[in-house]
Amino acid sequence: MKNIRTKPPRLTVNDETIQKIKHLSKIGFTQEQMAAYFGFSPSGWYTLRRKNAELDKAAIKGQMDGVEFVAGALWAGIERGEMAAIIFFLKTKGKFFNLQYKVEGDQPIVKMPAIKKITISDPIEAAKLYQQIMQEK
Repeated sequence: MKNIRTKPPRLTVNDETIQKIKHLSKIGFTQEQMAAYFGFSPSGWYTLRRKNAELDKAAIKGQMDGVEFVAGALWAGIERGEMAAIIFFLKTKGKFFNLQYKVEGDQPIVKMPAIKKITISDPIEAAKLYQQIMQEK
């Protein structure tokens, strides 16, 4: 059987293609998934993006639009007082891991963990304090 070599896929860059790339990026397609969608290998896709700034900008813009949409929805949930949104935000952005809350009446009360500030200049004492903090978790 003959070894038949196929030509690499071609992508016509037009407004429709740019909008499709933005949309796929916005809804969370990875670059590898977009490469497969358009019939490219991942390396071929990256090469195409490097050669065509318009494609690259569309992919980045789509990702940022997706992040903006989700962040806006999260923030709207926080403003409505949704505890899941508040806790998610504090755990991911505020780096609070052991949040506890209770509801009194119709108001949720969030108990923030104590934050310890280390002001020890002696490295041995600082290491002991660090071990103590880590054992508490």
